[in-house]
Amino acid sequence: MALETVQDIERAFGVPAKEAAPAASSISSPSAAQSTSTEGFRFISERPTKTIPLQYPFALGANEYREYTLRRLTAEQVAEVGQELRRTGEMASLYSAICGLPFLACKNMDADDAEVLAKEALGFMPASLKAFVGQTNNL
Repeated sequence: MALETVQDIERAFGVPAKEAAPAASSISSPSAAQSTSTEGFRFISERPTKTIPLQYPFALGANEYREYTLRRLTAEQVAEVGQELRRTGEMASLYSAICGLPFLACKNMDADDAEVLAKEALGFMPASLKAFVGQTNNL
């Protein structure tokens, strides 16, 4: 099942949708070119980011990591992360998408750095992912 809307993600994670999804007949189907192209699309205002230094920098392969930059996800990225979370349950895939570090880096970084990442990343998540993270942390 593809997670294409916020409602799909909320249903997949057991979070009630705030608004009913529009009827399928009211949604126009995009052509193949429209669904894969971002040509001409841009955000009008600057999107927030936050750079955080690692307390315990590390190397992964030939790359050294001393900091990471948090950023907001697009709807498409949220859908991809939602699918990955449903498939694997690995929170590192969510944090990797938000901070840009490789999955293995998020999974193996120092625990103090991982806690800072988890806390700071909440401010960059849409409501559906915040609810999922909240449910996961309360288990």
